[in-house]
Amino acid sequence: MRCVEWFEVAPAGNRAGLVAGAAVVVVLAGGGFPAAADGHESARRPCPGVEIGFERDGPGAPPVQEGGESGESGPEAGKGGEVAGAREGVAAARGEHEPPAREEVPPVAPKADADHVAAEAPAACRGGLFRRPPRECLGPLGTDRPHLTDTPVAVAPGYFQVETGIFHYGAGRSGGSASFPAEIRFADVLAKVGVYPGIDFQVGYSAITLTLAAETGVEAGRSLLVRSKVNLLGRDGGPALTIAPVLVVPLLDDGVGGGATLLFGMVLPGEVDWEVNFSAFYLAAGGGSHGWVFVPTTALTREIVGPLLAYAEFYTEVFEPAAGGRWSGLVAAGLLYRFTEDLQVDLGVHAAVTKNLPPWAVFSGIAVRF
Repeated sequence: MRCVEWFEVAPAGNRAGLVAGAAVVVVLAGGGFPAAADGHESARRPCPGVEIGFERDGPGAPPVQEGGESGESGPEAGKGGEVAGAREGVAAARGEHEPPAREEVPPVAPKADADHVAAEAPAACRGGLFRRPPRECLGPLGTDRPHLTDTPVAVAPGYFQVETGIFHYGAGRSGGSASFPAEIRFADVLAKVGVYPGIDFQVGYSAITLTLAAETGVEAGRSLLVRSKVNLLGRDGGPALTIAPVLVVPLLDDGVGGGATLLFGMVLPGEVDWEVNFSAFYLAAGGGSHGWVFVPTTALTREIVGPLLAYAEFYTEVFEPAAGGRWSGLVAAGLLYRFTEDLQVDLGVHAAVTKNLPPWAVFSGIAVRF
């Protein structure tokens, strides 16, 4: 233990005439008490106001004011300076040094304030009617292409998103119950705008279809797809459920249709995005043909490395017109690459599992948000 002790120094033969000499500070480091150098004897007394086992200059010590210790003034103040000098000299002789000053730690904000800030963040990111949330609040693109299974994520309010098929080649099939030529589609466009948190508006159009047969033909899109996504739950993470009413507007014939799609998505263990759609449409085509089409589909998407993702999908549809019915199905796989959080390109393939679809197809596209 270390203790600062006070000693009064007096001539050995003159105890009655003790002279208040210089105060000497002795730092005990486990040894005895040194004798006076000039034949004086020292009378020991405990450190004033200090309990055994604690440093007088440690934590909790009384403040030392200028000129002396513990607020001394007047003639005693001079002793304080001598004491300080003596203490420094003894410490230097013993190779001891003053402990480094404690580093001031900034005060920590109360927990209630931190909770308040955390609660304000989601509100700031929500935006409003055509009012954009800060760009820092946006995550990576949530797109409907390249898979046929659509995402439950709606475009953020005030932002635009365009998903375009650069090309889509479908191989032809001949013979059997179904026969059709190969074809190439260009500029399949799906344009979206965020209207309100969890709600967007979309318009889709297949611009050009090139038929590759004995007589090559070019055809523009025959209808316009109009729909809106309305998120029901899970906008801020976790499982998400969205409904999308759909209207098919005829452009080159008298066919019309409508229905709705229920879109579900969640993240599975292993950071795998799982999406499921179930659609029901009523189609009334030209010539009196009409009927319901039911489309269940599902897809799995996972990050492979960095901005590269891969997906696998199963798509099926059941068409039940008044005169009969048919079932169609295909599997698909592809890659997505995110150059930025607002720009994505894709490449994929389809393979039919029924004979009433093209045996295979390859396609590529791009999606951008601004």
